[in-house]
Amino acid sequence: MSSPSNGRIGAQRPQHQHDPAEVVSSAGSEAVDLAKAAGIVLDDWQRHVLDVGLGERADGTWSALEVGVIVPRQNGKNEILIARELAGVVLFGDDLIIHSAHRADTTLEQFRRMEILAEEFDDFGRLVQRVSKVNGHEALELKGGRRIRFVSRQRSPGRGFSGSLIVFDEAFDLPADAIGAMIPTLSTRPMAQVWYASSPPKTNSAVLHGVRRRGRAREGDRLAYFEWSNPPDVDPASRDAQYAVNPAMGSRISEDFIDAERELMKDTPEEFLREVMGVADEPLDVTETGPIPAAVWAALADVESFIESHLQLALDVSPDRRNATFGVAGRRVDGLVHVETRDGRPGTKWVLERGVELAAGHNVPVRIDKSGPAASFIAPLRERGVEVVEVSTAEHAQACGQFIDAAQNGGLRHLGQLSLGNAVKAAVLRPSGDTELWARRSSRSDITPLVACTLALGGVPAPVKNTDVFIAVL
Repeated sequence: MSSPSNGRIGAQRPQHQHDPAEVVSSAGSEAVDLAKAAGIVLDDWQRHVLDVGLGERADGTWSALEVGVIVPRQNGKNEILIARELAGVVLFGDDLIIHSAHRADTTLEQFRRMEILAEEFDDFGRLVQRVSKVNGHEALELKGGRRIRFVSRQRSPGRGFSGSLIVFDEAFDLPADAIGAMIPTLSTRPMAQVWYASSPPKTNSAVLHGVRRRGRAREGDRLAYFEWSNPPDVDPASRDAQYAVNPAMGSRISEDFIDAERELMKDTPEEFLREVMGVADEPLDVTETGPIPAAVWAALADVESFIESHLQLALDVSPDRRNATFGVAGRRVDGLVHVETRDGRPGTKWVLERGVELAAGHNVPVRIDKSGPAASFIAPLRERGVEVVEVSTAEHAQACGQFIDAAQNGGLRHLGQLSLGNAVKAAVLRPSGDTELWARRSSRSDITPLVACTLALGGVPAPVKNTDVFIAVL
């Protein structure tokens, strides 16, 4: 720790903050006191995040379902996460905590810190029954069945993110598919929370950009949001700007250290701006010239959206067989159509087993374009007992029209998934008789996410009207 002679301290409150709507009390002080007893003394800004993030409603549930913290690196966001996770198992009764980071070494570091805490802090250690150190599956198992799992998203992309507390560290590198798999599981857990902690988002940080957009716009009654940031035109040498976004500056971070970082990053000044000065990269835009304009697609994003009924599952494979995607579509409770990718990976070796798993899990058939590249999986899936719906070219073309119409007319919602957004950006249409289809070969990149979601949407029955009341077909 180094302290400057002028005694100046970084800003303890963020430039952008959004509080959840209903807060009658807070358990933040309990988490702070427990952390202190464990030897973790938190700064004022860290205590503030916990106080707001652990606000409680009148019924005792958390005010915030989601908590987003964006702050330049090295400031101490991980101490906040440790305090939250420790309080979760010791005080709040979280039955399963998932801590995930993009890099395996980052995940392992958090596991080791919690392991040491269990050894040194008796109130926590006496609860720990078993420590699992299996590579990639590190966990602390506590008495009564509670667990803290440490998951690398490199090893488990988009899967396994279901628990009463889910922590996404390094959220700038969080795949949108993980959110799609996670959100439906939270509705059954009244005390569930999701924490996103990160340095500012990169261009392709679709999930974090979505959280940032909602936080800055102060949207969502159950979002707590904190962002320490500078504008894009900030002077990187400005001390005022450095102190404004680094709350640990003047305590754990010295002016000399900031200057040294700037020198080390002189060949990548944009990284210094993002990692140290709190300047987010601009998000990847969806093309304005394609069938679905950028502004239209962006306006349809809703990370809390989920399918209520009529779920349909579809598979598409790229012509070169380098990519494959399963997509789903269905109706929300308000009757709007929801689309999302359920799984997408390079190659096709994984497709058959995953298709069997998804079809059984959702208890639905798999829709496949019988004239498309994925048709080679029709027979193998049927041999494994999976029902397959063969979609004709005419039906596929009709589904394309339905997809575009629903998007342009505001009748569709999606989760902001990067893979699907990139497919929409890249897609072009090709003639098919008097209609049009997504052009797999002439589109600018992989569009299997879009084609799979389109095929799935084609199986969703249309809503009907009963007198003046809209009723979704059940």
